[in-house]
Amino acid sequence: MKLYLLRHGETDWNVTWRLQGSSDIPLNEKGIAQAREAAARYAGYPFTAVFSSPLQRAVTTAELIAAPHGLTVMIDERLTEMNFGALEGTTPEESALDPVLSDVRTKLFDDPPAYIPAGNGETYPQVRERCRSFLEELHRQFGNQDHILVSAHGALCKALLWTIMDTPLSEFWHTPPQPNCSVIEIDW
Repeated sequence: MKLYLLRHGETDWNVTWRLQGSSDIPLNEKGIAQAREAAARYAGYPFTAVFSSPLQRAVTTAELIAAPHGLTVMIDERLTEMNFGALEGTTPEESALDPVLSDVRTKLFDDPPAYIPAGNGETYPQVRERCRSFLEELHRQFGNQDHILVSAHGALCKALLWTIMDTPLSEFWHTPPQPNCSVIEIDW
């Protein structure tokens, strides 16, 4: 099976480094243009299915890419971005003003094993369990020759990779950030 992990197009919150998480933020004009460019770039790919997070920034991106293939986007709640709790909607500068949020944000990115979410946020193991469930179902539902596009989010794409590669949690953020509307291809 070939998986294509796609990060959604740009939003206004991406531009200001505002942590989106499970907040449902739409694509901005540049993000829509990025999704259209990606649709043209991937028009010749042999996708057999397209899955998306239910958040509109991922759905819009997926729909634009799926259209040339005549595929319907399948929404899956397990692909929702990690819920960052009280950090959602904050920029690094804003969270730095609150000692508790500053510590939580630092551990989120610099020390994932020590991360404890503030508010109603998710833990890394909770996100991994969602990813594992999704991947196991994909494996049961589709064959080895299938090409599956997954439209999701920065942390969620990293969590899918973390789950597939079974790397230590401490290495979660060690790969470079995935640019908006870029794809990571995995033979799985």
